[in-house]
Amino acid sequence: MVDESKLIFFTGAPGSKWSATAHVLTHNKICPINTSDYRADRYYQHPNPPVAHQGAYWGPGFEFGNQFHEINKLSKEQVLAEIDAAYEDKTWDKYRIIKCHQFALNLDWIKENFPTSKIMIVLRPEHQCVHGWLTAGAGDGFKGITYPDYNPYYQNAEKFTKEVHRESQSSKRFITENNLPVDLVRSKYWKDRWGIEKSTPELELYIESLECSKKHDEKYWNYDVLVAEYNFEEIDD
Repeated sequence: MVDESKLIFFTGAPGSKWSATAHVLTHNKICPINTSDYRADRYYQHPNPPVAHQGAYWGPGFEFGNQFHEINKLSKEQVLAEIDAAYEDKTWDKYRIIKCHQFALNLDWIKENFPTSKIMIVLRPEHQCVHGWLTAGAGDGFKGITYPDYNPYYQNAEKFTKEVHRESQSSKRFITENNLPVDLVRSKYWKDRWGIEKSTPELELYIESLECSKKHDEKYWNYDVLVAEYNFEEIDD
């Protein structure tokens, strides 16, 4: 039986570093995450830094959730079927991170129709998102990203920039109207909030990718990734 309280509707504009944030979260012990959506063919490694897309993504033109940009037009049964399709482990003893950029456009609908589910929003300055994503595909912008396929929905740099703005502003409105706290994503956040430390080379790589960038082996500390949580009180308790 579906346990909607174990759904984490996870969103962030392309280039917000939401993928790295989601992957680090899978290492927490407070709310164990079902990672049976991770598969070799659902993997894309960025050239710099060498962090990766891992696991399923939902959205128009993607493997799952092709209508999730208009999720408000779907039934709950349709939404849950699209979510479940990505997972090999069909049990509900762990939480599921459901990653979709376009959730940002319908956060009120998600809040109303999945009242026990969680929402996590990742933010980064829009110009940083755009710059990061137009250089993310090994020299070919987002068109060079092999998983997931961003071309059907975002199409070109002009439309991409408009959608980043729309998604970012919609997320900020939801955060403001629901009076959500916003945290800076850095080592202290991971340790204090989720009990995650740089205990392995992989975690060190991913956490530092959220804190800084590297040029000629020199670190430039950015601290420009933010996260907001909705409806996580049950986990806090």
